[in-house]
Amino acid sequence: MLNRRRNLVVRGFAAAFFTLSVPIHATEMGQSRAAQSKSAGQGRSEAIRSSQRRRTPLEAADARQWQERRRGIERALKQDRLSEADAEYRRHEPVLTLLPNGAERAAWWMLGAKIHYRKDRFPQAVLSAMKVVILAPRTGHADEGLCWAAQAYEKLGRPNQSVKLYRECLDRRDVSDAVRSRCKRRLAALTKGESPS
Repeated sequence: MLNRRRNLVVRGFAAAFFTLSVPIHATEMGQSRAAQSKSAGQGRSEAIRSSQRRRTPLEAADARQWQERRRGIERALKQDRLSEADAEYRRHEPVLTLLPNGAERAAWWMLGAKIHYRKDRFPQAVLSAMKVVILAPRTGHADEGLCWAAQAYEKLGRPNQSVKLYRECLDRRDVSDAVRSRCKRRLAALTKGESPS
C-alpha cells in the first residue's frame, strides 16, 4: 500500500519537483554558453558538455560544506532569526535535488518543512515534509516528515488527513520516541476535538 501511495503522489508531484529542481540561472548560463560555443563553431555537443559542466560542482559539493550550511540555518531557526533562516534556505532550495547524499537531502527538506511551518506557509510545509517521506523513506527522517506534514494539515483545517498521517507514523517501526510521543499527543487531541498547538 505504501508503494502504491508513493507512486500516486510521485506521479502527481513529479512534474513540480523536477521542473523546479533545476535552477533557472544555471539553465540560462548553459544556454548562453551554448550560444557562445555554437557561434565559435564548436557545435552542439560542446554546448551540451559545457552546460553539464556548470552543474557538476553542485553535484560534487563537499558534504561537509552542505552540512555546515544546513546547521547554520538550523541555528538561526533555533535563535528565532526566522527571516534569516528563510532567506538562506530559499537561496539553497533550487539545488537540493542535485545533492548526491540522500540523507543530507532529506535533512534539508525537513529543515524546509520546519521553516515553512513557522512562516505559516502550510502547503509548502506539507510538500517539503512529504518529499522526505516519498523520495527518501529510508533516511531516518520519514517519521519526522509524516509528523510535520500532519501538523501542517491540522493548520490547514484538514484534521482527517492529519489523523491518517499520525496513524501512519505510529504504525511505522522506525519511529523515534520523541516523534512517537508528539504523534500520540496530537492524535489524542484531534480525537477529542482540540485545536492544534
